[in-house]
Amino acid sequence: MKNSKKILFITIFVMLGLCLSAATVSAAPTVDSVATIPANPEPTATIKVIAELSGDIESVNVRISGCDSEGCYDFYPEGGGAFELTLNVETGKYETEEFTLKNSKPSIDHLQYAFTVNDGVEDHTILVDADGNDLKTYLDLSGDNGGSNGGGGDNDSPGFELALFLTAIIIGVIILRKKR
Repeated sequence: MKNSKKILFITIFVMLGLCLSAATVSAAPTVDSVATIPANPEPTATIKVIAELSGDIESVNVRISGCDSEGCYDFYPEGGGAFELTLNVETGKYETEEFTLKNSKPSIDHLQYAFTVNDGVEDHTILVDADGNDLKTYLDLSGDNGGSNGGGGDNDSPGFELALFLTAIIIGVIILRKKR
């Protein structure tokens, strides 16, 4: 009888230990939001990506693509691999280092993100936020005219230098006429 009580006690103790260890299942990581500094950057801007994540997180990496409606063309970081995001202790958000967009195709209108989050057990690839929306940032195409300030945009308006140049010529002509 004494041995059966010991066996029962040991069995209950082992079962209780198994139940408690099964209850400590970790939460799968999710990407709650993604933003860039500056928000809605121009196609050749220097940016930093900031992500808000939840769940158990050991490390975070992101691969970023410059895309349009037909596909993705520019990949960051250049040369392959992925950016490692570091935790900003003040904000509680994860950040990349700054990098410059190369805009190899004028139709590129957004950045798309593929996160790899390690929770200490396995890697999770995350392409959508907690609501199921694609993780992307749209680029500001309104002010892009190829980096020039004259005639290269859609409205063919010259830069302010032309107005200054014409004013200087007119003043020069007036001065020359007065001297004669």
